[in-house]
Amino acid sequence: MNSNLSSIDSGTGPKKNSSLIYWLLGIIAVLFASNIYVYIKKNDTTRQLETQTIQAKDEKSSMQLELNKLESDLAASTNGNQKLTADLQEKDLELKNKISELRKALKDKSISKVELERAREEIKQLRFYIQKYNTDIANLTTVNKKLVNENSQLKTTVDSVTQTTAKLKSDNESLQKKVNAGSALKTVDIKASPFQVKGNGKESSVTKAKRTDKIRITYTLADNDLSAEGPHDVYLQLFDPSGKIESGDNAGNFTSASGDNLQYSSKSTINYLKANKTYTIEWLKKEALPIGNYKVVLYSDGYKMGESTFTLKGGWF
Repeated sequence: MNSNLSSIDSGTGPKKNSSLIYWLLGIIAVLFASNIYVYIKKNDTTRQLETQTIQAKDEKSSMQLELNKLESDLAASTNGNQKLTADLQEKDLELKNKISELRKALKDKSISKVELERAREEIKQLRFYIQKYNTDIANLTTVNKKLVNENSQLKTTVDSVTQTTAKLKSDNESLQKKVNAGSALKTVDIKASPFQVKGNGKESSVTKAKRTDKIRITYTLADNDLSAEGPHDVYLQLFDPSGKIESGDNAGNFTSASGDNLQYSSKSTINYLKANKTYTIEWLKKEALPIGNYKVVLYSDGYKMGESTFTLKGGWF
């Protein structure tokens, strides 16, 4: 009976040990396979994370470059346009602030995929706004050029009108001078006569310088339909033999039509009537007169009317 039990024990022992070994090997294999799977999975995850990180870096770099280009485009648009409208100035500041915000967000290393995607969309919108902004700038530049061109044309027109007006004014002044010269009084005859005035007031014609108290000039006016009837100032210049203009109680200065300041010896105002042709003007002596040839010149309305000469002799008789 013992021998039978021994044979039974020896028959079941090896079998049991082999099963246990196989079972352990199976567990080890499963664990090994699990470790390999976990390792592979971890490597895949790591590679995916690295790939995503690289992609994120590349995308951030690309977006940074895009921001740089947008910023450059914006600067180029505004640099040549110093006189922006208020709306464009406000949009310019808004775009610059947006670029600054996006640049700050992209520098944040912890930016999420969602935030990165949002930044990408905002850059797309920013590109659209800058393109529209550039279009507005271009339109403004075109309008400004058109206004400058219109202003230039207007200035040319104004200059032309100014030149025409100046020429017309000059022509009118020249014509007026001709009219004035044509309407000025002219003489056909001037006669200068020396007189002596006696104590009783009687006058007598003389030829001696010592006896002369006054000179009376009688003049006849020429026919002139352009001469205006009415008061006219007549100026007398009396030149002595040395060429000096004699002075007197009624002496002074007047301005000729050419603008010269001239001295006169005597002045009178006549009421010119076309029916009345002969007028007189007198000069009273203040001091002794020299012997010799004298000249009288008459002016009216700034123009020379005519001239004549006479002689004062020496001695008393």
